[in-house]
Amino acid sequence: MPNILKLLSEYTLDKDFMVLPVFDALIANNDRYCDNWGVLGGSKRYRLAPIYDNGSSIGFNELDLKKQKMLTDNIC
Repeated sequence: MPNILKLLSEYTLDKDFMVLPVFDALIANNDRYCDNWGVLGGSKRYRLAPIYDNGSSIGFNELDLKKQKMLTDNIC
């Protein structure tokens, strides 16, 4: 991770990159690794690709009944 952040900071993308783990935490995605994020670039401007590969999140492997309970449970 330090090498990734060092490289991204050269293109001023390090702060944008830190959005990924925050978003993954919010949606309970535990499948973010080096092959499922990207950088888009042109001759002078680089930016992170839109966030993708979020299929392993928010109860993807839970039974429908448990997901329904999670959605209707008053936790706030």
